[in-house]
Amino acid sequence: MKIAIFSDIHANFIAFLKAYSEAKKLGVDKIFILGDIIGYGPNPKECVGLARIIAEHIVMGNHEDGAVDMVFNKADVKEKFNDVAFEALEFTKDQLDWDELHYLSMLPESIVLEDLNTTLVHGSLEEPKVWTYINNEEEARRCLDLCTTRACFVGHTHQPFVFSDRHGLHEFLPDNLTLLAKDKYLINVGSVGQPRDGDCRLSFGLLDVVGSTMTFNLHKCFYQIPEVEAQIKKAGLPMWLSERLYLGQ
Repeated sequence: MKIAIFSDIHANFIAFLKAYSEAKKLGVDKIFILGDIIGYGPNPKECVGLARIIAEHIVMGNHEDGAVDMVFNKADVKEKFNDVAFEALEFTKDQLDWDELHYLSMLPESIVLEDLNTTLVHGSLEEPKVWTYINNEEEARRCLDLCTTRACFVGHTHQPFVFSDRHGLHEFLPDNLTLLAKDKYLINVGSVGQPRDGDCRLSFGLLDVVGSTMTFNLHKCFYQIPEVEAQIKKAGLPMWLSERLYLGQ
């Protein structure tokens, strides 16, 4: 079974469509999404709609949480997000209807897939709805210590990495990484819609499961950033949101 793992799409529908197209070319059987389908980008409605159709499992991200809270406690959201993110969430909330917001409010904070020996979470298993960032080995180890499966997949930082309980933290993911049965792995698949690792290409994870053998690859590809830039400008969103796409940060 081949699984594509997307994260941090951030309402970038052009990147999302490209990632989906690439995943189909690669022959994936299932798609999982690690949260932040929305936020920052110009096409939240389209991204939520596509995610609901193609994804077998989706966990909540902090931007889903923020968009729902905008309805009930806008002041609290303003305290949690920077000015650009808050402005984008105001735009996002106005683009989504009640059915879409309700759907996002019901997403789980984490999912354990016993049959695949895999856990899905947006930020960290350590208080998932606090939206902890994993930026170093100590934070990675705390998350992995709470994991009961061989692999735990995360997003949130928009920066790919792999951490294993035996070999520590690696920011560059090797090709055809075999997830050994005797180890546990924490893997960040990067971002489809807003990479922040200095590489403007979208990224997503590919997990190949054959019996008890698990192999992981990170897949990156280019997409039409100028088209997204035009959509951001048309939506009246801050232009930094397009500038950072070119920079990959």
